Amino acid sequence: MEPALQNGSEINLGIAKALARIHAFSQEQVDLVIDSTKSRLLKKHEVILAKGQICNFIMIVISGSLRLFHSADEKEHTLNFFSEHDFAADHESFVSQKPSMNSIEALEDSVISIINIHQLHALISRNQVFFAIGRVMENWTKSTELTAQFATPQVRFEKLMQLHPEWILRFSQIHLASYLGMAPETFSRMKRKSLFS
Repeated sequence: MEPALQNGSEINLGIAKALARIHAFSQEQVDLVIDSTKSRLLKKHEVILAKGQICNFIMIVISGSLRLFHSADEKEHTLNFFSEHDFAADHESFVSQKPSMNSIEALEDSVISIINIHQLHALISRNQVFFAIGRVMENWTKSTELTAQFATPQVRFEKLMQLHPEWILRFSQIHLASYLGMAPETFSRMKRKSLFS
């Protein structure tokens, strides 16, 4: 069954909610962002950014979820997940305007709203408050933050449960294990232990 694009008011509400998470924008400023975006559907597993492409846009996830990942030696390493009201892009490629080393795919049928780099620059030239949209990406890193910060798999798993417990039910064990830098078997064992302890 084909995913359906939501009506305009639902999309506009989703954009407003995403903006409210990063700054107290006025309604006029929210409307300017809405007018600068284009919405589209992504089917499950559809790639919106492929390795080697330049990321010249930022997405707002209205519904569904996306995954940022890096492929090397025939393996995929998940770097980040994005779900409803998150902003998504490849930060390094967007800032440098050089080909991306990473890819972004839809994990579910998803609706996204896209603002391209020229529209973002136009907004910022109009009002510097829109720098907040660019700054939302500053916390995204090439390497998985949880892998870099916490030495043992157990501590990384516990931190994930603390920060994003809903991910355990929503995303596949393979992708979550990759995100935490551990084998799927290790992740599965920790998940069982967590659920039954």
